[in-house]
Amino acid sequence: MTVEKRKATPHLAFGTALRDAREKSSVRLCELAERLSVSVPFLSDVEKGRRPLSEERIRIAAKFLKTDLISLLEVATKDRGKITLEFDASLNPSVLRAMTRLAMNWPKLPRATVKHLLDTFDSV
Repeated sequence: MTVEKRKATPHLAFGTALRDAREKSSVRLCELAERLSVSVPFLSDVEKGRRPLSEERIRIAAKFLKTDLISLLEVATKDRGKITLEFDASLNPSVLRAMTRLAMNWPKLPRATVKHLLDTFDSV
């Protein structure tokens, strides 16, 4: 009897959400991989829940797929148990403090507030 080894899928909910958004937008895996500057096998692993995707790439994917960024970030955060914001260290210190507060209070904030903050950060 052969026992098949299964790869762990700690990011399955996010991978499924990303694949659903991609398919709904009629975007091929290779097109999204190119937009995200990742390989097709890497993105395939993301969609299968085997690998995480950075928040910056989640933003790019949401914009490219014309899907809700907050929903994708929520699913990714639940899978990871945390959120990591990526930013340029040369930003204004008040912006950095606001981003830190956002990361620390993410689950408690109303959706509209999170959307407003993310839109604000995108424009900085």
